Amino acid sequence: MKNIRRFLIDDENLDKLFPLIEGIPCERIEIAYLSIGAVEEKLVRTNDRCMRYIKLCDDRVRDLMREKFSEKLSITQYERLKRRHIGHILEKERYTIGLAKGVIARVDLYSGRLTGLNVITIEWENKIGSYSFIPFDFFSREIMNNENFTQKLAMSKERLDLSML
Repeated sequence: MKNIRRFLIDDENLDKLFPLIEGIPCERIEIAYLSIGAVEEKLVRTNDRCMRYIKLCDDRVRDLMREKFSEKLSITQYERLKRRHIGHILEKERYTIGLAKGVIARVDLYSGRLTGLNVITIEWENKIGSYSFIPFDFFSREIMNNENFTQKLAMSKERLDLSML
């Protein structure tokens, strides 16, 4: 299991982030939710080449936190299912960078109605690395367990108040 931490990067600190992602190809991602709750269904489209239908089921009765099903879709299947989306479609650019030996970060720069939301997610293979990590000076608040931000919540709101994060 991966150990992750998430941080916001405020607009005034983006200039310190850009040298890290300069020249790295980005992945354009679109996420459309079809249902949320005990069963979460979503469509994920990346760079017009990979369309996926993902179904996550919470089953706490059997002590299985999540069951995940993923299926590749054609562009036609994707577009047909996308018409059933609820809430807003999320759009972002993702950059994957190495920060240090064995430390991978995903930088998500949201666009559309979430422009200004910039999130960096860092993964480690072990908990020791995640606990001992000292955030860079341009990282803002940590939002890993912040109930005011999830993608599902961002999808459902007309505007996202970044000061609440």
